[in-house]
Order: sequence, then structure tokens, then C-alpha cells
Amino acid sequence: MGNKPPKPRPRTRGRKGTLRPCLVCGVVSSYPYCAEHAYEYDKSETERRRMAAGKQINRRRAFRRAGYACAKCGHTDRSGKTLELDHVVQLSLGGAVGPENQQVLCWDCHMDKSVAEQRIARTPKKVKPKNPML
Repeated sequence: MGNKPPKPRPRTRGRKGTLRPCLVCGVVSSYPYCAEHAYEYDKSETERRRMAAGKQINRRRAFRRAGYACAKCGHTDRSGKTLELDHVVQLSLGGAVGPENQQVLCWDCHMDKSVAEQRIARTPKKVKPKNPML
């Protein structure tokens, strides 16, 4: 009577038949989305995967174009594991997305460039003094 084993807790994640609310509208469904929103989810997921595959293709093209060599020091790596794809002009500063704004750098050169860019970004801008005569 005294020592009964505890009842197992019902699993709410990972089971196909578990009911949960739709992530968009809250209607209870056995999937993350109800029937009305499932198509939109599938469409966006397919688009995300397609975009990710496109990025990998562009990355390989850039490595091939550079001959699997660092643009600064010339370090070569056919596997591409120590090489990184870098934007010459940062996207946040108005750099283009295309291949003309991409370069292949080894990890060390990429870190040096990133540190230099951060140092420049932290430097206070020179403000021209206002002319008191105007």
C-alpha cells in the first residue's frame, strides 16, 4: 500500500499522435501547424532548404574561383576546412552580395581583418568644429 512506483508522465513532444496547438493560430493539431497553415510551413521550409543549398553552391564556386587559396597570404587547402568566405566590404556597410564582393581567406587572415574592422568601427568619428562666425 505504501510504496507504489510513480506513474510515468505522458510524453508531450516527439510522438506523432500528441495534440498540441498550432504555432500560428492555436488550433489543436497533431502536428506543429493546423491543416490551414501546414502548406505555408511546408512551402517556407522548402524555400529555406533551397536557399541553404544555393549558399553552399556559391561557396564552392568562390573557393574554386580562388583556387582554394587565401587571397592575402596564399595558404592553400583543397578541402576548404581552414578557408573562409569573406565579404570585402561588409554587408552592413553597403557591400554587395555577389561574387565581386567575396574573397577567400584563411582563418588567421580572416581574424586579422575582422579585428581591424572592429577597431575602425570603434574609432570615434572626427567632427569638424563649427564655425563660430556663421
